Amino acid sequence: EVAMTTWIQTIGVLASVVLVVSACAGGEDATQLAEHGLTRQDDGSFLLRSLPFEVPAGEETFICYAHTLTHDVVLGSMAYTAKPVIHHLLLAKATAPEPEGLSACNVLFKTTWMPLFGAGSGDASVTVPPGAGHKLRAGTQILLQLHLLNPNQKDTVDVAEITIEAAVGEDARSVGLVPFGQPTLTLPPRSKSTVTQTCTMVERAEIFAALPHMHYLGKSY
Repeated sequence: EVAMTTWIQTIGVLASVVLVVSACAGGEDATQLAEHGLTRQDDGSFLLRSLPFEVPAGEETFICYAHTLTHDVVLGSMAYTAKPVIHHLLLAKATAPEPEGLSACNVLFKTTWMPLFGAGSGDASVTVPPGAGHKLRAGTQILLQLHLLNPNQKDTVDVAEITIEAAVGEDARSVGLVPFGQPTLTLPPRSKSTVTQTCTMVERAEIFAALPHMHYLGKSY
């Protein structure tokens, strides 16, 4: 049973919220950034960087950036620093092939995307518990979906970046992101409303982070 729009990260095998659980460069300079994909930094962490994208003035769009891994990795804690043109983003493992590099993807979500991390319009981070991580094999395609919104009177060129810590090896517990809820709500006008939704977990899991997200009429979460 699923109901309510919340993203949760989880160590386990669930796949349907935003819950986190554990089972027992901006501006014109972005066009100068040649390096993209998942690269290891000098401190041992990873940087996931998209190719540069352009958002025309006053436009709203969804763009996807796909990258195929060349090595096995175990990804741990993740952090994202907000950029004005990115309304929200989703990092996922693609279970069906997507166009490599940048492509238009005007869709909210696909069932072939297994979420790894999500962020709204502000800074976001998730700390993965010790001994856990996202295990990804060489040949896995990761996908960064970007909801872009440029309210300005000037075109914007930018890139999306996520900093990721390297986790422990093959014995790490598996982490997953569970989308929880439904995107459509019906509320009566000119009155206060309460919306309650529930999710029944089918396996034992440890929830260690949650990312609320809402649009337009939302006031608090």
